[in-house]
Amino acid sequence: MKAVNEGRLQSRPSLLGCKRMTKEILHQSPFVFLKKLIIIETIFALAPVLLLLTINVEGGYEATSLAQKAPFALLWTLFVMLLQIVAVSVAFLVWYLPRYVLDVDGIYYQRGPGSTLQKVADYTDIRTLRISQGPLGRRLGYGNIVLIRHSRQQPVQIKDIADPQLVAAQIDERVQQAIAVNDEVAPHKSVMELLREGESQYVEYKSSLMWDYRLQRINKKLYAPIMKSLTAFMNSSGGHLLIGVNDEGEVLGIDADMRGMKKPNLDGWENTFNLAFNKMVGVEYRRLIALDFTQIDDKTVCHVTVRPASRPIFLKENNEEKFYVRAGNTSQPLTFSQAVRYIQARFR
Repeated sequence: MKAVNEGRLQSRPSLLGCKRMTKEILHQSPFVFLKKLIIIETIFALAPVLLLLTINVEGGYEATSLAQKAPFALLWTLFVMLLQIVAVSVAFLVWYLPRYVLDVDGIYYQRGPGSTLQKVADYTDIRTLRISQGPLGRRLGYGNIVLIRHSRQQPVQIKDIADPQLVAAQIDERVQQAIAVNDEVAPHKSVMELLREGESQYVEYKSSLMWDYRLQRINKKLYAPIMKSLTAFMNSSGGHLLIGVNDEGEVLGIDADMRGMKKPNLDGWENTFNLAFNKMVGVEYRRLIALDFTQIDDKTVCHVTVRPASRPIFLKENNEEKFYVRAGNTSQPLTFSQAVRYIQARFR
């Protein structure tokens, strides 16, 4: 891991970084090829039978000079075999040539090599997505992904994709990254800048993850205020959370947290943080935050950078779900009716 020096600061980046988006090609499921092959084979198999029933092919052949050189049965077998080859080739091309492309700026569709890429949707225009699978698709692991867009256009379908749950997660991740780039976000700041400026709309301090300075013992109830601030930032415009700094801006460090852990080091602390986050917020939103550990006067401060979400995020606490937003330099809960209005405005 690299160390970044700024005065007396030494920064250790989190193990979980943000992935760069790359182009990815999606083809239809192989089971769709099998389904198309059965349909096309059926059509091609019936064609010779219908030909024999409607036209006296054999009689016409026997009247030609070619009948003296090759029997009708042999030529008819070769003809049927050729039809089978054509049927399999057509089924394969109909399955393989069309493709979807997950590009950097959006989703494209291409009918085949050399044809024009048609843009299906911009990532920033995707409001939500759902998976549609029939009985056969559920059994064989393929289905459609339906994209619901912000713009008042018809939903778009990515059809017959293998493992649609995985592909939907990939699209959702690209949507989140695109939203984070285009949305209003908290300005990038160093830890020293955040300490000099104090708490604000984009900055909050927390003394510890789970060490209770008042009771002088581990208190896992302190997870809740941390996660409340994170969900409030994600539901607003992002921000920065410094863990190991009290309300007055005094650097306390997270060393007291680590003394109470089975694995008393930064990896152990991050694992504890991740477990609490996954339980109270959701593992699917972990990519919206990044952790950096900075040394200030021999004390370790965790700097959590939070990106805004593209959908509402609720805090799970005591078998309830609560919705928080940033209001000035505090994280405020909203009532049900307030949350509905805010969500309609913020996540429309």
